[in-house]
Amino acid sequence: MKRLPLLLLAGALNLAIIAFAASFMAPTVLRDTARSELRRLGFEGGAIGGAAIAFDGLRISDIRADPDGAIRVGEVLLPWSRDLLQGTITRATVTGLRIRIDPAQPDERPPRWQTPPAVTVTLRDAAVEIDGRDGPVVVTLDGVGSPVPGEAKLRIVAAGEVRHRSALPLFVPMPVSATIDVDGEGLALDARLGEAAGVSLAARGRFAPATGVGSLQLTGPAIRLGPERRLDAVSPAIARALAPIAPGLSGRFTVDARLDWDRRGTRSAGRVRIEDATLAHPAGTLSGITGALAFASLDPPRLDGTQRLRARRVDAGLELADAEIDLRQGPGGAPQIARAAASALGGRIETGPIAAGTGRQRITLRLTGIDLPALMALGGPDGLAATGEVSGQIVVTASAGDIIVEQGTLSANGPGRLAYAPRQGVSLGDEAAMLLLVLSDFRYERLTITMERTPSAPGATPTMQARMRVEGSNPGFQEGRRVNLNVNLSGEIEDAIRSALGLYRLPAEILRGVETLEREPR
Repeated sequence: MKRLPLLLLAGALNLAIIAFAASFMAPTVLRDTARSELRRLGFEGGAIGGAAIAFDGLRISDIRADPDGAIRVGEVLLPWSRDLLQGTITRATVTGLRIRIDPAQPDERPPRWQTPPAVTVTLRDAAVEIDGRDGPVVVTLDGVGSPVPGEAKLRIVAAGEVRHRSALPLFVPMPVSATIDVDGEGLALDARLGEAAGVSLAARGRFAPATGVGSLQLTGPAIRLGPERRLDAVSPAIARALAPIAPGLSGRFTVDARLDWDRRGTRSAGRVRIEDATLAHPAGTLSGITGALAFASLDPPRLDGTQRLRARRVDAGLELADAEIDLRQGPGGAPQIARAAASALGGRIETGPIAAGTGRQRITLRLTGIDLPALMALGGPDGLAATGEVSGQIVVTASAGDIIVEQGTLSANGPGRLAYAPRQGVSLGDEAAMLLLVLSDFRYERLTITMERTPSAPGATPTMQARMRVEGSNPGFQEGRRVNLNVNLSGEIEDAIRSALGLYRLPAEILRGVETLEREPR
């Protein structure tokens, strides 16, 4: 115990000598040492700012890795040690690090890259900014990096937050934890964007400074959307784009994305897998939506060829089931429905292509095997029963908020039967009574339904007229004499077509809304 005061005195004296020597060496020798260490990491043209002596070590401020300020360090603390005075950095604390990456303007100069030195680094409020069209993506990290025993690499373990700095961000702020390995080949990243708003993504990638080539892969489990977790709690920007056309959205969505870059620029791709989704819209509801949308580019969004979605049920003026919707983008990039088909009225209805947008366009509906009794239930005379199937096509004109039936023809696939029995008795003349007798059990051989838009009076707005022409006979009428009949149908058929086709257009409108994310002011 008697030696302790002597040891303390010797230690204090030794510290005083070191501090006295450092007061002369730090501004020159140690600053040059820090510059050489930057160069060892492959950064040429580095600028070192002022150096100051502190009780805990040497502080160097305003370090820039290149003259353009692409990398900036607010302050570096080099703790006092025998290695430091000998010109070797073994431990450093970095505060306020800022690394700015602009993929659109890659550095054409090939930097040198060597195996990092055996240095221990502490990061405090270190940030990486990646420029974007609608504001930078900022990753802020705190962590410690240490040499990996037996390997020529430095491992940094850090945690922080990733945020899209925009008035209307593409994603909500999320915590991030990361492991970064730095070796002679470059950097390897293994990170996880933690449970924020029900989102959990794994990020893995590499970057080689010597070639400027890098890649980043994002994967994760499904994101559940519904009343308890709305879309705007995950992506405010996408939620606003879809609000006018898809205010209600629920289901499971899985997102995978990949980003590759080199000195020429960046490339991106991704996929959204949809499981048992429901889309509620004032015009109707699509439920049981499944499928995947693959994108050849995410900036701006561009579909990779033709993508198919399926919907188990569509509730509108006309009930549809087992719907298939093929989406694609035309040569100019405009999204469109290449084909849409669904089961309805006992048969199948198909249409396409349909362009997204509000411009006026002609669309053809192709109908196959439509159940005649179901069609008569939409717009036939009250009390008219029928058997058989019809097929054909209907041409409509679609524009902003309006769908008009222009013309159409449906023909019976084979013979069938009509039976007309008014539910309310009426007083009929001889001719009408004979017509009722014929229709009481009419066996048709040919049946054609025509739709056309004609003016009901001179100068009046044209209205849709639907007529059914049948050719056949009644075995109980004049020994089966052949008869040709014309029957007027109501305009409710047109209302059903409007409802069904309005929902067909919805997926293309959604895709168009996502595309506007790149053009809307923030």
